[in-house]
Amino acid sequence: MLLVYAFASTFQDQLYVYWIPSFLVEGRGLDATTMGLFTPLPLIGGAIGGILGGFLNDGLIRRWGNRRWARSVVACTGKLVAAAMVILSLQVPDGRMAMVVLLLARVFGDWSLPTQWGATTDMGGRAAATLFGLVNTVGALGGFVAGPCLGYLKQEYGWNGLFYGVAAMCVVAALTWLFIDCTKRLVED
Repeated sequence: MLLVYAFASTFQDQLYVYWIPSFLVEGRGLDATTMGLFTPLPLIGGAIGGILGGFLNDGLIRRWGNRRWARSVVACTGKLVAAAMVILSLQVPDGRMAMVVLLLARVFGDWSLPTQWGATTDMGGRAAATLFGLVNTVGALGGFVAGPCLGYLKQEYGWNGLFYGVAAMCVVAALTWLFIDCTKRLVED
């Protein structure tokens, strides 16, 4: 399930890196200069989300004493809120405000990254580097598949189809955390 998470999670990244500039110009009518100013917001949100997620993970592990559910709650909640925010951004007609919503979507989407890294370390044990490599490879494969999938959704269903597709993959990523048990080692030490 950690591999399914890595694969599905990449679709949100692809939205921000490859589709947002076109969305702002074609979908929200911003000029090139304004688009250039607002396009980096989700990337800034990712950095903020990673920091917040790390603190939240550590705090819940200390408070609850249950590493598995602390990690799962943080990651699942973050991806579900990200999915809702991606959809909400479609309802905002002003491109600048839509980008503020997408900044928040990225904060919540990326606060699951420290969870993923922590779970990979927990589960990998002495083989953690190998597991990190495998998870990153599957994430890269997700990025490769996301390109044509998102392109198809945009071509056939417009911006709504693309954004709903990304939101659906956020939900898939969220649901994997109901099954990921980071307390079970893949390799005995």
